[in-house]
Amino acid sequence: MAPLLAAIAGPDPFDATTAPQEVPDFSRALTGDLRAARIGVPREILDEGVDEEVRRAFFKALDVLAGRGVALVDVELPHAS
Repeated sequence: MAPLLAAIAGPDPFDATTAPQEVPDFSRALTGDLRAARIGVPREILDEGVDEEVRRAFFKALDVLAGRGVALVDVELPHAS
C-alpha cells in the first residue's frame, strides 16, 4: 500500500487543488505487523463475472491476511454492478 500511496500523494501539476508539499516515505512506517489492520471485503460482487481462478486467488490472499491478524469485514457496495 505504501508504494501506491507514494505514487498518488503529493502535488499534481494538472490539479490546482493539490498542495505543493513533499511526500514522506510511507514505507518507513511499515513494521509488518498487520494485527491492527481491517480490510473491507465485498463478497457479493465476487459471486458473478469474476474468473474462478482469480476468485480463488483472492480468497486465498484473504486467508493469508487473516492468518497474519488482519480483521476481514464484509462490506456492501450497493452501487457496484
